[in-house]
Amino acid sequence: MPIFSIPRQNEFYELFAAAGANALEAARAAESRFRDFPGGTPQARVKELEHEGDRITGELIGLVNSQFVTPFDREDLFTLAVAVDDVTDAIENATELLGLYDVEQPTRQSIEQCGILVAAVELLAQLLGSLKGLHGSAPEIAEMRELVNAVAGELVITQDLGLGMMLWMTQFFPEEDWARIQRDRSLAMLDRMWMAEGYFAREPYLPQVRIAFANYGVSVGLQGVDALPDRVAALNAYFERYRSGDEYDRAAITHVMACDSHFPGLLLR
Repeated sequence: MPIFSIPRQNEFYELFAAAGANALEAARAAESRFRDFPGGTPQARVKELEHEGDRITGELIGLVNSQFVTPFDREDLFTLAVAVDDVTDAIENATELLGLYDVEQPTRQSIEQCGILVAAVELLAQLLGSLKGLHGSAPEIAEMRELVNAVAGELVITQDLGLGMMLWMTQFFPEEDWARIQRDRSLAMLDRMWMAEGYFAREPYLPQVRIAFANYGVSVGLQGVDALPDRVAALNAYFERYRSGDEYDRAAITHVMACDSHFPGLLLR
């Protein structure tokens, strides 16, 4: 049973403002890391920001649980806190892939995407910083939508895990124009990358390169949009027996993603 304390309304606004500022710093750090890789902001700094986001989220959830009166609906506060934390988590996950994949030079498109990410998170931080006196956020939301739609028509993803992540995101916005465009485009690209042996190639031009955890990520994305169930089953069966012979056979991410592929559960809408 929660123990309710003296009202601390201002703390909600202060913590949400801090969460927004932290997410923005993480977005700018990611842009620096992609733009100047292998220089730029080190991954350790991005990780610190991700941990700070977790700390702020923990404080927010604790505050929601300890207050009898909250400035907004309790469930809405919880949902917002977790959603903002997810932004920072996703940023840290993306920057970590540069090292995991031994990237030599990030693509021009990925650097451009970081610029759009920073612009979107700037709007998010602005909204969270003015939450106390906010009466509607339609202009900022419209601006975010414009940012997303502007890139959706040009964005072409050719990497296996990137395609899986995009499909997974589109399941949450099935009626949005950008989601429809990217869903169809991602499925068409994956069709080109399917190998008869039972896996998705790393890229269209790398037919013999297969990565287990990336294929499992594609599987989650496909299940999110309820597409190609035969190929989901086939790749799960293929990677039950396939071994790459490198560190990824033992890496935790491979086994976590295998569980996600077989039992996606709450990852699906």
